[in-house]
Amino acid sequence: MKTKYLKYAIGEILLVVIGILIALGINNWNEQRKARIAEEKFMHRLLEDARTDSVFYESRIFGMNQSEVNYSILLAMSNNEKVDTTKFRPDYLFMFYAYQSKLVQNNPDAFEKVSDEHIAEVLRNYFGTYEFVATSIGLLRDNIETFWHPFQIEYYPLTENKNMEDAKKLLKTKKFPGIVAQVRYAVRNSRNQVDSMLVVNHNLIEALDQKLKD
Repeated sequence: MKTKYLKYAIGEILLVVIGILIALGINNWNEQRKARIAEEKFMHRLLEDARTDSVFYESRIFGMNQSEVNYSILLAMSNNEKVDTTKFRPDYLFMFYAYQSKLVQNNPDAFEKVSDEHIAEVLRNYFGTYEFVATSIGLLRDNIETFWHPFQIEYYPLTENKNMEDAKKLLKTKKFPGIVAQVRYAVRNSRNQVDSMLVVNHNLIEALDQKLKD
């Protein structure tokens, strides 16, 4: 009789244990499903921010290219070379460029929130390249503030209209060509860093797009 009750009690215990294990399994599956859904939503936001960054940095490239054209025209003129001045656009002279990445600002710990190791690695490259962009554009700003602004104050009557005629007058000064060459170098460096940023940006868009299609 006791053996019968013992078997019954063991059976009841086993049923309870099995029920608990099934409940835990269902709960774990549900939590994993929720985590996958949350991560997918997060990657969609990353993809949207990356595409916004792509358009933004393309515009930086356009502006920097135009700035370099301006500086190259001025340097050619300072050397009495023949040059096509119709490409000169004074609005892009000594410009400050914004560089802030929407993805980096919105998701400072993004690479810690994705389970896909490839995407996490691309994100780490993204953040690393962004630091180079920020540094190079900061140096461009420093060059303009250090070299151009004091000169601009000194020769303000010649620079108030900011056009080709003003530039020709400034080229007659000893300092101006050197300032132009210094700033052009900084612009080239910034553009090269932004070029690298766009490569990583496109890699991230491709990786996220592929992952979300799987």
